[in-house]
Amino acid sequence: MLRVGFIGAGRRATSAHYPALHRIDEISLEAVSELDDGRLLGVTEQYQIPRRFVDYQEMLDEVELDAVCVVMSDTLVTPVALDCMRAGKHVFIEKPPGANTAESQLLLDAAEANDVFCMVGYQRRYAAVTREAMRLVGENGPPTLALGEFHKNLLGKDPPETGTLWQDICHIVDLVRFMVGSEPVEVTAYQDAHSSSWLNSYNGLIRFANDAVGIVTGNRASGGRDLRSELHGVGVGCYMRIPDQIEVLQNNEEPRVIAAVELSDEPSDDNVAIDGTVAMHRHFAECVRTGSTPSQRHPRRDQDIPSRRPTGGQGLAGKGVIITTANLGDPLVKGLNIPSLPWPNSLSVLSTFFPCHFAPKGGGHGTNSNEGWKRWQARCSERVS
Repeated sequence: MLRVGFIGAGRRATSAHYPALHRIDEISLEAVSELDDGRLLGVTEQYQIPRRFVDYQEMLDEVELDAVCVVMSDTLVTPVALDCMRAGKHVFIEKPPGANTAESQLLLDAAEANDVFCMVGYQRRYAAVTREAMRLVGENGPPTLALGEFHKNLLGKDPPETGTLWQDICHIVDLVRFMVGSEPVEVTAYQDAHSSSWLNSYNGLIRFANDAVGIVTGNRASGGRDLRSELHGVGVGCYMRIPDQIEVLQNNEEPRVIAAVELSDEPSDDNVAIDGTVAMHRHFAECVRTGSTPSQRHPRRDQDIPSRRPTGGQGLAGKGVIITTANLGDPLVKGLNIPSLPWPNSLSVLSTFFPCHFAPKGGGHGTNSNEGWKRWQARCSERVS
């Protein structure tokens, strides 16, 4: 039984992560830390969690935990996650890993130094339709083309604090790279501001080392939210409306449309079951339990997935797999306030890193426990006010 603590009880945590963890028999939710008394009481009563804390340091000191889920804004998460890893706990965080690539590096260094996993939550990898597409294409050879498409209408709104590219277009950057199973060797990318004072459209064309092509497109000046993907192989094309369904065209036969609920291994058919959230947490628990390298093996079928080690550039490997960071130069990152790290020949598409699942806590990095707690309190107080 994996003993898990949870820090945070905001909208994302309560809509996805608490429900997912609660239904996994191999996980025991032991304690919660949250600044808001009402939210804290609400989740502990709803999920019958025995211990609750306002100060997460008290939780780390007083409760025997194997892992901690730290679900909060990317601008707040790094010092809290660092404290958890320094306490010897495996950590799950939401994407993206920190507010910029420098914070991503801190998380990786910390996980390596403390011999723990730090899992970044990209649940689209585990969606039932994604897994079925990878299975169908894999039966016919390597993938030839992958597309990730994620549009919204944010016209007239303020940009996300760390930018929409970093904050959520990273979902499809990760997904395309994951489905292709190779490293990029050539990238052509564009960023634009459509009827906006901030960059709200990102499009990239990628050539991968295995000769597959990737397309990533995210437009925040479109008509509304739409998330879909495609994966193509020899004689087969899969078109996914994530997370609900997959349409399969194969060998000039009639199209087949398969609902995600027909593919999911989960007994429930709600969103956290079919969108990959439950499967993602199962995978985290299994990797912590066995010490196995995360996200290298198909969670639904015993199918190997190629390693994500970068070709030509430097890779940082800890207990988990690799976070690769790239320097794409000023044209792409201008105005994003995302520093690049000098890793030559390791290219990414629309962000300065290619997100991956696990970065295995680094002594001497980040803020100390008291500073991290004060920063979190101050930022949350600002948010409330």
